[in-house]
Amino acid sequence: MPQSFLCTWVYAKHTRAERRELWDALRNIDQGVEPWLLGGDFNTVLYTSERKGGASPKIRTMEDFGDMMLDCGLQDAGFEGTQFTWSRNRLWQRLDRFIYSHIWNQEFPFTRIQHLTRNVSDHCPLLLSVYQDGRTGPAPFRFQNMWTKHHTFKDCVSTSWQQPINGRGMFKLQQKLYRLKAALKKWNFEVFGNIFQNITKAEQNIKIAEQAYDANPSEANLIAMNRATAELTFALSVEECYWKQKAACPDGFSAHFFQNCWDIIGEDLYEAVLDFFSGSTPPKNFTTTTIVLIPKTETPSTWKDFRPISLCNVTGKILSKLINTQMAPLLPKIISPAQSGFVQGRLISDNILLAQELAHCLGKNGCMNNTIFKLDMEKAYDRVNWNFLYLMLCKVGFPTVWIDMIKKLIENCWFSILLNGEGVGFFKSTRGLRQGDPLSPTLFVIAAECLSRGLELLYQQQPRLTFLSKSNLPISHLAFADDIVIFSKGTRRELKILMDFSNNMNKCFRLKLLPITYLGAPIFKGNKKGILFDDLIQKIRNKITGWEKALLSHGGRLQLIKSVLSAMPTYLLQVLKPPKYVMERIERIFNKFFWGHLGDQRKLIWSSWDSICYPTEEGGLVSGEFKMWFNLSSLKCGGGSETRTRFGLISCWINTVKAVTLFTVKPSYIASANWKRMCRNRKEAENHLFGALGKGNSPSGLITGLATNLCTRYSLSTLGTPLQSMRIGKTILGITANFKKFCQQM
Repeated sequence: MPQSFLCTWVYAKHTRAERRELWDALRNIDQGVEPWLLGGDFNTVLYTSERKGGASPKIRTMEDFGDMMLDCGLQDAGFEGTQFTWSRNRLWQRLDRFIYSHIWNQEFPFTRIQHLTRNVSDHCPLLLSVYQDGRTGPAPFRFQNMWTKHHTFKDCVSTSWQQPINGRGMFKLQQKLYRLKAALKKWNFEVFGNIFQNITKAEQNIKIAEQAYDANPSEANLIAMNRATAELTFALSVEECYWKQKAACPDGFSAHFFQNCWDIIGEDLYEAVLDFFSGSTPPKNFTTTTIVLIPKTETPSTWKDFRPISLCNVTGKILSKLINTQMAPLLPKIISPAQSGFVQGRLISDNILLAQELAHCLGKNGCMNNTIFKLDMEKAYDRVNWNFLYLMLCKVGFPTVWIDMIKKLIENCWFSILLNGEGVGFFKSTRGLRQGDPLSPTLFVIAAECLSRGLELLYQQQPRLTFLSKSNLPISHLAFADDIVIFSKGTRRELKILMDFSNNMNKCFRLKLLPITYLGAPIFKGNKKGILFDDLIQKIRNKITGWEKALLSHGGRLQLIKSVLSAMPTYLLQVLKPPKYVMERIERIFNKFFWGHLGDQRKLIWSSWDSICYPTEEGGLVSGEFKMWFNLSSLKCGGGSETRTRFGLISCWINTVKAVTLFTVKPSYIASANWKRMCRNRKEAENHLFGALGKGNSPSGLITGLATNLCTRYSLSTLGTPLQSMRIGKTILGITANFKKFCQQM
C-alpha cells in the first residue's frame, strides 16, 4: 500500500476555451511520481462512440481532452453498467468518468468503477471501489527461461532425467516431467537464487571492487573489478530474460525448455509421439488446459465481453501441430474460395477489398435492391459440435484413422479456469474447440465449410438471390473464420429465403446499417468519414498512455514509433485510405509523443514531422510519412492481387469481373476508390515486380509480374496463347520447350 496518493475531483466548464484552461491546470499538477486519480464531470466525450443522438461531437474538443491525458500519462479507468452517464431528451453522453495514471494502475490494479442507476439528476452516480490482491497460497511451478543461462542447469536436468522409469511412450515422458519439477524447485532455491537479490549483491560487489582498485590499482584488484562487472552484466541479462517470459503452460514447462534440453529429452519425446500415432490415448497431463479470460472490449461488464483463450501444454501442442501440418496444405483444395481464414495463399485484405468493392454497387443504376448482411457467429469456437465436425471431416475425405487421432486430442481435454492467478476447477467439455490449440483453426474452417457450401447451393437453386453488380461473377458471401458477409437482393421474398436458411442453421442474421466493421475495417457507401477511424485513433492513444514518457530518451521514443506505433495503422492502409485529416491527426500524435515533455515543462519542437520522415541518408529519422505508407500498400494490393493464388476470389474479381488485366485497364469514372487507386499506382508497381522461375507447375496467373522485368526477347505479354491456360515449363514463345533449356537461354 503506497504511503500517499493524489485524488483530483473535476467539474469542467461548458465552453472549449474554459476547458482548455482546466487541461493546462491539470498538466501543471501532474508530477508523475505518485498514484494519481481524477474523477468527475469532464463535460466532454473522449470518443464519438460515447455520444448517442444529436449532432456529432466536435473533433477538436475531443482532441484537447485526449492530448491532456497523453501529456499527463492518464488512462480511462473503464466502467461497469450503462454506457452513458448523462441524458436529456434524446441525447445521451458519457460526460462523467474516472481516469488514473499508470502508477495508480500498478499500485491499485483492482480498481472498479460502477455506473449506478440514475434517479432525480440527469447525471448517474459513479461508485469507486479499490480492492487488494486476494491471491493466497504457494505459487504453482513455472519453468523460467532464465534458468538455462546457469552453468549447472543442464546437469540438474540430466541427473533427474536419467533415472529409470517403469513404462513407455507418453506415460514415461509424463512421469519424468513430473519428477523434474521437484528437482528444479530445489535447484532454484539452493543454487540459482533470487535474481533481484543477485543484482543487488552484484552492484555492491562492484562498488567494493572499484573502491579497492582506486585505493590500490594492482593487477589483482583490476581482475576482481572486471569479474564483478561480468557478474553484474550476467545478472542483468538474466533479469531481462525473466521479463521476456511468456504465459506459462498448465504443467509449467515452456517451449524454450524443450528446445534447450533437446539433447537430453529428445529421445523420450520422440517415443511419446510415436506412441500417440500408434493408437495410444494421451494422458491428462498432455491435454490439460488452463482457460484465461481476455477482455474483448475496453470496458467488459458481462461474460460475453471476454474471450476464453486456452493455455495448452507444449506436449499436447506438439501432437496437434504435427497433425495440422499435414492438413493445412489440403485446405485450399477443399475449402470454398469465399473462405480466407487460415487457408494458405489467401489474405484477409482480399476479403475487405472485395466487400468494399461490392458495397460500392449499392444504390447504383441497374444494381438496386441490393442488401449486405453481416453474420457473426457468437462463441463460434465454443459451440462446435464434435459429431458434426467428425461428419464434415469424413465428407471432405479424411480417413477414419486420421479422424480417430483428432478425436483423442479434442475429447480428452481437461480444463481449469485461471482466477486471480490460480487455477480453479478441473473438468471436461462436451463440445467446442480450444482457442490456443494449433489444430483448432483448421478444424473450425472445415466445420464452417458447411455454411459456405450451403449458401452456394442455395444461390444455385435460387438464382434471384444473386447480388446485382456490374460484373457476371456471382459472389454469395465472403468469410474469414467466423466473420461472414452475405450479399443478396433485398426484396421481401429474398430476405425470407435467407432468414429461413438462417433458422435451419440455428443462427440468426443481425441486420445493421452501413457503415459496418468487417475484419477490423469499416465497410461503407459514399464518401469516407473521419468518424469511421476513431477506433484506430483510440487504440494509438491507449498504447501511448501506458508508457512512461518522462523516462524515455528521444531514441527510445523513436524506436517505439518505428516498431510499435507505425505498425498499428498499416493494416487499414492496406485496404483503405483514410481522409487526409485523419492521417494528420495520427502524425500529430506521433510528433507530440516524439518530442514529449519533462514534468510540467513543454519541450520545443525543433523540426517538423515532414522533415523527420525523410529517409535516413537525407537526415530523417522515421521510415516515412503516411502518404508513402499508403502508396506502398496500394502497390501491394495492385501487384499482389495479380499474382495471388488461383484458389482465391481476388484474382477472379480482377481477371473475370473486371474482364481485364490490371496493367492495361482504364478505370471508369464511376469505379470504386479502391479500384482507382490500384490502377493509379500500376506504373510504379510494374517497376518493382519480379518473378522467380520454378518447376513450371504454376499457372500463368502467378507470373504476371514476371513479364515486366524479363527482356523483351522473352516477353510473355506478346504470346498469342491466353495466359490463363499457360504454364512456364511447357509453353515459351508459342512452342513447347524443355524447362532447363529455357533457363540456359535466359
